[in-house]
Amino acid sequence: MRNCIYLVLICAIMFSVTLQAQNSEERLQKLEKLCEQQEAQIQKLQERLGVMQDESSYKQYTEKIVKEYLREPVAEEDGTGITAGYDNGFFVRAAEGNVELKLTGYLQAGLGIFENDATENNSFYLSGVYLTFDMFLLKDWHARIQIDFANPIARFFGGSYNTALRDAYIEYIGIPEVGVRIGQTHVPFSMQGQYGETEGMTIWSEPFVAGWRHGRDLGIMLQGVIADRVEYKAGLFNGSGANAGNADDDFLMAAQLRFYYCGCAQNPNNFIHIGVLRNRQQNYASSNVPGGDYHTASLFSASGRNIFSGTSTQDDIVQGWRNAVDVAFRFDRDLEGGHNVRVESEFMYSAWQRDFSSNSANPTGVGRRSWLEGFGWTFGFTYRHCLKPEIKNSGVFGGFVFSYTDLDNKNTKRTAVNDNLPGQRAWSYTFIVGYNFNKHISAAFNWVMLDLDNKTYYGTSKADGGSGGLEHAWFFQVTSVF
Repeated sequence: MRNCIYLVLICAIMFSVTLQAQNSEERLQKLEKLCEQQEAQIQKLQERLGVMQDESSYKQYTEKIVKEYLREPVAEEDGTGITAGYDNGFFVRAAEGNVELKLTGYLQAGLGIFENDATENNSFYLSGVYLTFDMFLLKDWHARIQIDFANPIARFFGGSYNTALRDAYIEYIGIPEVGVRIGQTHVPFSMQGQYGETEGMTIWSEPFVAGWRHGRDLGIMLQGVIADRVEYKAGLFNGSGANAGNADDDFLMAAQLRFYYCGCAQNPNNFIHIGVLRNRQQNYASSNVPGGDYHTASLFSASGRNIFSGTSTQDDIVQGWRNAVDVAFRFDRDLEGGHNVRVESEFMYSAWQRDFSSNSANPTGVGRRSWLEGFGWTFGFTYRHCLKPEIKNSGVFGGFVFSYTDLDNKNTKRTAVNDNLPGQRAWSYTFIVGYNFNKHISAAFNWVMLDLDNKTYYGTSKADGGSGGLEHAWFFQVTSVF
């Protein structure tokens, strides 16, 4: 019996010793692991210390941390992450990608200098201070609000600036071939008339484009791209211009067709364009500033001065229908080495009905009907030579743009007072030079020469009524895009 008790005691002692050894070994392993972790942390701290001491290494380390930060959610709630950063605009985006808010914009400031006998005043100016808010919802819907905080009123004539709503629309983009847009947007008609202020070759639009493009309007539009080659747009609009309700029961009808000969997705700036427009109008073609958002027969110089139809006299009135067609093409190609060449041309024809049947100056309305017919043509090219290929879209650029505009009274049935308009013909020559510092900052200089056939019409600068030289104007403008 005693032997059994001794045996049990010996086994218990041996088990206790073994268990103690195992516990000690586990503790030793934990201590070793903890030491390894501490050594790793010390090594990281030493690396960071080395980065802090070396400027170039610190810059690389900072860029790495920022990239990792932008890739990872910065806020989480119920498993939903939100990312924010910059990608051709500032954005806030849900991690799933189903909701995104994007902010873009640009600012343009410049200086305009004119001849001594010009009616315009030498002046610094703001061409536009734009902010654009884009909201993408569930990947199938897009809403845009664009505001110009420096909308000019008579820029070179002692005018002021105000705030104006530009784009304001909602559109369905879930099916590339069939989309719907409703709200205020560009009327699908003129090619250059749908350019933003940063997209044109020249600082200012040509006379017929500034006056006849129509610009933005309120309405609904169908649009789509078929087989990455053909784009269509067709819309119904109020016809009264931006930020205005309809003036009558009729609507403006406009449509365009574009053929992207190099594919729309990869080459959206290479296409052939055709546009048509028809609108009923019952108002005077009087305007003191070029908005491009109205359907008048007015013409404007580069500075915004009326060179046709600038007062409220009876010979300015246009009533009835306006019919117009626009044909254009654009070629825009990046070359090896970062260089770029761009060539484009546009032709526009427009006819305005002049129906004075209800005019107070002629209550009987006998035979007082005619048409104004006008056309304009422009051709231009630019070339950008990249001096620093590592900076995308940079380089020095130069180019030339020519335009011709002709507007006349046609088919007059009665030669009464104010029935026959003197008409206007305008030749415009613009020399271009500038430099793109990068895709965000650029500077441009334009030398504009304007030759008017009717130099006494509505306060032009050449008021001698006879043959005169060209009107010269010089513009320097800096653009910042973000």
